[in-house]
Amino acid sequence: MKRFLKLGFIAIILGVLSSLLVAGPAFAVAWDTTVADLTVYEGSTGQVADVSVEVPSTGLGGFDIGLTCDLDVARITNVVVNAGYLSVVNISTSGDTAHVTGYWNGPGPAPRSTTVVVASVVLDTIDDAIGGGGAAIGFDPIKPVFAEADGTLANAVPNGTGNTITVVDQPDPDSDILTSLSPVAGIKISVDAPISDVSPAVGATSFVAKFTADIPTDVQVLGVVGLGGWSATLDPGLLPPYLSSGVTVTGSRTPASVGGDLALVKISLVGPYDDPVEVEMTWAGMSGRDENGGTSVIDPDVPGASLTFQRGNANNDAGDLLDVTDVTYGGRYLVGLEHPTDESLINLASVVHDGAAGDVASPADVLRMMQYLAELTDDYFNLTS
Repeated sequence: MKRFLKLGFIAIILGVLSSLLVAGPAFAVAWDTTVADLTVYEGSTGQVADVSVEVPSTGLGGFDIGLTCDLDVARITNVVVNAGYLSVVNISTSGDTAHVTGYWNGPGPAPRSTTVVVASVVLDTIDDAIGGGGAAIGFDPIKPVFAEADGTLANAVPNGTGNTITVVDQPDPDSDILTSLSPVAGIKISVDAPISDVSPAVGATSFVAKFTADIPTDVQVLGVVGLGGWSATLDPGLLPPYLSSGVTVTGSRTPASVGGDLALVKISLVGPYDDPVEVEMTWAGMSGRDENGGTSVIDPDVPGASLTFQRGNANNDAGDLLDVTDVTYGGRYLVGLEHPTDESLINLASVVHDGAAGDVASPADVLRMMQYLAELTDDYFNLTS
């Protein structure tokens, strides 16, 4: 009886081996790999393209992938291995190639019968790359090499599909500077979705703006307030600073913002009523964060924006001296019959200075303009009697 059991057991083993020989290696399947297409900003950093592998039922135990990139358009700065694989990554000094090797070290069995993102390529795009028609991140023809979960190497591996990097112009922020129509006068910095239109960028996280004036001693900066979740600070210095050498406003925000109001710069006009003064804001820089934690830099070389103020010119009629129409306009504003333009509110509020919190348009400003017309104040609205 024992002899028959041994013979039966041997027969079963021979049958299994025979079936394996007939069926051939289970790993002889058509692997496929893909690097995702990517649209990025010219000169941006930390852009990410995922490397996906179609895994057969035998499971992906390891891989060895070579990647190349067109140096005229982008440079590979890092490769991050995902999905529970440990890795060895080598990036050439020229930044055009990357070699990544990974083996399964995650919880449970290696992934099977699915598409797995095994790595992410991190790259920086090159300035002045527009017109290059994009660039390919491709697989080295000798690679990739895959291994099933038990370490057996694949015997049929295609080269896979590289991606095309489409490089687009940096978007310009809407650099119009708007005056707040709140009771506290100031210059409001606003942008319109600076980096939200091109995936995977999702919003702005920091900005630097500089303010200058053509008659710098006629404008004081009292302070700055962050808006819409932004924090904002002025560059170090004594307050209130004049705009003689420019005032820099720096802002930051977490999480990223896709647009809107950034900050309110509180100013006060201190010059004579007959001197129009132009205040200009220029972008010194803006950056954002994408959904993968990378950084996008918005080109700061965009046209500045400016507003022209004239202390006491409540109705903002360009080139006109202070007259009774400004007094009438100010009074109508105070009773809700006028809706001032951006410049008008600061022109009116700055007649009488109300302190570090900012100038507020009030009956005192209208009264002081009336006193000027009656020759009771000088050109700076100082009482003379």
